[in-house]
Amino acid sequence: MDYRHLTDGFLTALSRSHAGQLKRLKIAAQYLMDDGTRFDNYQVKLATNSWLTLTGSCPELKVAFVIDGYTLARIDSVMKILDQVMPIYKIKLMHEFGYHVLSEITANFRNSLVKLELEHWHPTGQIDAAFLDLVRKCQLLTHIKATAYFSDPETERIALELVHARRRQQEMRESQEMPNKRAKLTPADGPGSDPA
Repeated sequence: MDYRHLTDGFLTALSRSHAGQLKRLKIAAQYLMDDGTRFDNYQVKLATNSWLTLTGSCPELKVAFVIDGYTLARIDSVMKILDQVMPIYKIKLMHEFGYHVLSEITANFRNSLVKLELEHWHPTGQIDAAFLDLVRKCQLLTHIKATAYFSDPETERIALELVHARRRQQEMRESQEMPNKRAKLTPADGPGSDPA
């Protein structure tokens, strides 16, 4: 779904036409321009009720949000369209941005974010702290890929260790919760057994 075509009416129509069926929605924001209306006037922000209607009719919905490709829109302006009720499981930012964007992601999607991909960070202070804060607080985050400038080389190592440990814990939980699908046959259940 092209970010520029995302409207309340579209989400409402989607919730009606795909009720109970829609599981994945990818929103791609590419080649955006600051046009004085979409990014500087936030009255065009989607209504929370639109997302609640969609997630209510499609409870298994997971949203991936991607900014990839050259954009002239300020990244913090683009991020403002993201409502905290959106079930975002993946964010991919191939664009320069500051620590405040990471803080906003942490605040809004700490209970749903599973995958994070980042590239071309603007080398300013506080990025390291905001990045580690995001990794620590987003407890579902198990996949991360970052091509970024860190002032401390330990930042990336610490973040990757946290994510890998969390992923191993999740895999162990899933393997323990998985029911044994092989039927246990007694001699009387096997083929050719004598009836009782």
